[in-house]
Amino acid sequence: METVHEIDLKSMIPASNRKDRPVTDNNRKQTAVFKDGELIIKAPGDLECMQTKENYAFPLRIDITAKTDSSNIRLYYRNGRVIINWEINKDDLKVHDIFTGRGYGYMDRGRIPENEYVKITWIIDKNETLLLVNEELRQYSDDFPYMESRAVTLDKKFSDPVRISAAWNSTVTIQSLTVTEL
Repeated sequence: METVHEIDLKSMIPASNRKDRPVTDNNRKQTAVFKDGELIIKAPGDLECMQTKENYAFPLRIDITAKTDSSNIRLYYRNGRVIINWEINKDDLKVHDIFTGRGYGYMDRGRIPENEYVKITWIIDKNETLLLVNEELRQYSDDFPYMESRAVTLDKKFSDPVRISAAWNSTVTIQSLTVTEL
């Protein structure tokens, strides 16, 4: 049975995109403001992010409507990460495994228009992971490392927050965020 969570963007909290580097008031450089119903995130580096207060159980689907002024819409779940409009090469899509953190590149799949809202869907399921932008399939895999460990670990429920960030002086504006536990 699916459980759908419409996230109140005002409830999101500062965090680190790396579990080994917690964000403190002393090292937090990111700015995030809630204005006109939207969450606006600007980050000078790539360590800070905003995260949901709640944890969400695997498997799940993350739907976000967002825009960037230049580069780097980044989504995180557990050790996984998606980078759209990557600052090194906006055409390349980066997707990282949720257990190992290992990154995979997808040429000519990452670019989105600047200053224009797009709908991003990231589905992380037991047997597949996929990413859609405006309902266009950008990435599909049925052989990420986390799937190979299914017999040992994935039958046990685990949960984590969903995290979102900008990076390297980009500004990301989030209009909506929905997490569906599958």
